[in-house]
Amino acid sequence: MIPILTSYIKIRLLYYTSHRFHFLTTLMHQWFGIMLTRNATIASMILLTLLKYGLIGVGLFIFIHKGKVYLSNWELVCTTYLLLFLSPVIGNLGLVKRVLAPVDEILLSTSPLSNRQIFLFNYTVSFVTKKLPEIPFMIILTFVVWYNVDVLSWSFWIFSILLYVTAQVISFCLMISLCLLQVNRYRKGYRWGTFLYVMFCGMLMFFISFFISKTTFSWLTSTPNIKDVFSMPLFLKHFFQTVRVILQFKQSLLTPDLVAAKASIYSLDISLLLYLILYIGFVALMFAILFYYRAGFWYRTSWRIEVSQHKDWLWLLERIFLLLARDIHTRIQIKQLLRNRLQIASDYAFFFFNYFNYLWIGIAAGLYQIDFTEHPLIRLISLFMLFNIVARDSFGGGVIWFPGMMKFDSDGRALQLYRISGENLIHVYKAKIRVQRWLGSLDFLIMFSVLVYILKPSLVEWPFIISLCAMNFFCIPHLKTIPSLMFPRLTRQHYTENEDYLEATLWQENIEKKTQQIFFLIGLLSLVALLILHVDTSLVYWIGSLIYTLCLICGLLVFHVLLERQKIKSNEFPM
Repeated sequence: MIPILTSYIKIRLLYYTSHRFHFLTTLMHQWFGIMLTRNATIASMILLTLLKYGLIGVGLFIFIHKGKVYLSNWELVCTTYLLLFLSPVIGNLGLVKRVLAPVDEILLSTSPLSNRQIFLFNYTVSFVTKKLPEIPFMIILTFVVWYNVDVLSWSFWIFSILLYVTAQVISFCLMISLCLLQVNRYRKGYRWGTFLYVMFCGMLMFFISFFISKTTFSWLTSTPNIKDVFSMPLFLKHFFQTVRVILQFKQSLLTPDLVAAKASIYSLDISLLLYLILYIGFVALMFAILFYYRAGFWYRTSWRIEVSQHKDWLWLLERIFLLLARDIHTRIQIKQLLRNRLQIASDYAFFFFNYFNYLWIGIAAGLYQIDFTEHPLIRLISLFMLFNIVARDSFGGGVIWFPGMMKFDSDGRALQLYRISGENLIHVYKAKIRVQRWLGSLDFLIMFSVLVYILKPSLVEWPFIISLCAMNFFCIPHLKTIPSLMFPRLTRQHYTENEDYLEATLWQENIEKKTQQIFFLIGLLSLVALLILHVDTSLVYWIGSLIYTLCLICGLLVFHVLLERQKIKSNEFPM
């Protein structure tokens, strides 16, 4: 099998590099008018690669050298091992789609290879073409830390290699588990495994956003003088302070990177050695079990066909919404959305507290315990951005994630049945608006509670937040849906198109975009200007509450007028 695998990797590498060659030659010809030969292209790619790694090495050396001022040797080694451990585990998650449904699946399925061998082929090729270039970066990072930390010996290299290989094996096991989860989602429905997967991806986004938010806001609020903020030493100080906070949180967790750091800095006692042996043995056992029994089991099967209904989370949501629905139009919209598993499959995370919610929670967590007494401007912008984005995404997400089912004209020719039965088509529009609000209510309530708990708004900030969220609740579904009511197209569905219709594009890119820009100008920049002019903070929040309330009233009046005018027009389009 090894010669076949080698030949297959060689073919895929040639295909991959040929695209790189073509891109580089086209770029040089268009920008500089130079036609490169094949040898010149290869030499240029090698030089660019060496230049890239050289710049990375210089940047890491300067960064680690500066970090020695703020972090101890122990903390530097812990950070390095943490990166060596997390980089393969997180980075290789992007290979799941490549091994789940590979490009050469049909060709490989007709070969005499077993399913495990096909999986191994796909994983190896994807790893070599996509992740192998990351290994020199890890080597450079390890060398720079080893050079700058005097207490390290050659055992640091041994534990670095051992930790990186272990992380690759864990990533391999995790990849098989995620493939199993996705296949079972098609076969058995959306159950706890789907929620855990979304939560796992969301937690990764949470930690990344928390790190960025904590560093940024600590840096911006470190001094009342804005001119003193934009200095590199001050930024590095708060950056490494955030790293220290994360490391202190990890001290209570006996993770492999922490054990390797203790063994490198201090000594490898019997308890640590026993832990490493048991851990490596457990990882090896899981690798053997998953690879032998589950690797590639879905190949040569029809697992991607449209599934039938299951009693899962979507089934439960449908039952809850049907109990709330009082009219036939809303019930039809609920069933059309939650029973169309084929369309939901690509954006199912919307129903499981999607990843972006964790991103906003991470940003809010970075604001926790930061003193905004001398920085009311940052406090105002933070409250506006977080609550506005959360409310907007919750109540407008239905059209954004599922345009082929939540836009007014997504029902296509079925709207003619309402015409024939004498129903007013505005009832269909209102049903879609109602369903969008229901879909976003649970996400919004959870996010609102979490943000309030973290940010702890004062009494004067509550009217500001409530009026902002109320405006999004009432206006955003209309703003996202009304273009398809004003300019309906019934012969083709939105989710089968490469581009939106011209009229809808004009509305979305002009009217909708301009409306959001005007609101941003009035709702935030005007308040920022008042704070800069040293207007009392409480008065600014009350003015903001008044502005959002007026925007809500004006928006509802405008939408009411548009619906009244469209009520006749929508029932007169050609049969």
